[in-house]
Amino acid sequence: MSAEKLESKIISFLRLPLIIGIVFTHAYGGLTINGETVGISNQFPINDSVQYLISRILTSVCVPCFFLISGYLFFLKKQNSYNNKIKKRVRSLLIPYLFWNTLILALFYTAQIIPSVSTLFSGEHKLIKDYSFYDFLCAFWALEGSDPIVGQFWFLRDLMVIAILSPIIKIIITSIKHWGIIIIGILWYLGFWIKTPGFSITSLFFFSLGAYFSLENKSFLHYQFQHIRFSYLIYPILVLSDFVTKSYIYNIYIHKLGIIAGIIFFINITACLVKKNKLQIITKLSNASFLIYAMHEPLQRLLRKTLFKVIEPNSEIELITLYFTSPIVIIILIIMLHSILHKHCPATLKFITGGR
Repeated sequence: MSAEKLESKIISFLRLPLIIGIVFTHAYGGLTINGETVGISNQFPINDSVQYLISRILTSVCVPCFFLISGYLFFLKKQNSYNNKIKKRVRSLLIPYLFWNTLILALFYTAQIIPSVSTLFSGEHKLIKDYSFYDFLCAFWALEGSDPIVGQFWFLRDLMVIAILSPIIKIIITSIKHWGIIIIGILWYLGFWIKTPGFSITSLFFFSLGAYFSLENKSFLHYQFQHIRFSYLIYPILVLSDFVTKSYIYNIYIHKLGIIAGIIFFINITACLVKKNKLQIITKLSNASFLIYAMHEPLQRLLRKTLFKVIEPNSEIELITLYFTSPIVIIILIIMLHSILHKHCPATLKFITGGR
């Protein structure tokens, strides 16, 4: 199998596992129901440890890996002009971004005015019926540094910004080569950055890293395979170190090393499985990835709150079971919905997923 074909298959496969990882990231922590926080407690250390290991350590690889792949693909077809690439991102990023944020605002507004449903909201945030124009701007762009109303869409927001700034990234890479990536990487690792909604150092570093491989005509798989055995050894060590030092101030530096090692680790494992032709079913399901990404929040949050209110868990096993249940149920339901829309409403599906 050629390197180009292997890269294409790896990227196609990775979409679904990375999205599943993001769903589990958002399954972490407690919930505020009627002013009371439930779900994470010192009384249940096993539940807390399981959730932290999965949703704060293992899945932290997902978003950086998506940025890396996005940067790599953005510059892969060099014959396409900058204008054409931006027009494509309008269809694939901006239109879904506006659609889903508007839809969730409308659904939240409806839910908040229905008494039997409104109790599922924490009451910590302003009701949508009381929003000012500035509040709506914050809901769509998060001007004050939080997230858009569809929280996970901060990634799309940052990706749109970094795509617009891609000519600057290209100049940096073509001018000073790998030194530009090293400098940006140091800024990311040390956390030297002014927090600006839409322009994060995470998006800049990993998008630029992916862009570097494309612009320099380098296969990122070549570099992955050079460190395949090292990644199999070092990543588990870093995961364990990250976990046992989570309460220490220097943990962030171990955590970030783990993200780099984790990207290499998971790409290597994926490449091995692709070569053995073990991933056909997952690759087919990957078409539902964007719909899962767009819909899982706040649906997952509402499902979790409902389950917590109905079951009222009060043991380690109940809490851990609910932690796994809500993401799995949401993922299965959205995959089923994707199948229905693909069969009966393909044009609508294409519009709301940006043509994916």
